Amino acid sequence: MQPIEAQVAGVIDEVLGGDVSPETRRILLSGENPLLTAASTTKPPTELRGLPSILGLAFGSPEFQRR
Repeated sequence: MQPIEAQVAGVIDEVLGGDVSPETRRILLSGENPLLTAASTTKPPTELRGLPSILGLAFGSPEFQRR
């Protein structure tokens, strides 16, 4: 398994065209949806913070939505 930084870099390059805002990069690295995190006091389990989570957050990012 690749480190989270490498997974995020790959998603940014392949899915988001290589250019994202610092905020989107931070969110992808955290693996947490800020909208859900603000509404909940519990964090998602660590096993849910891998590539599937990164991809889900990338698909919801402003950079992907503008494509």
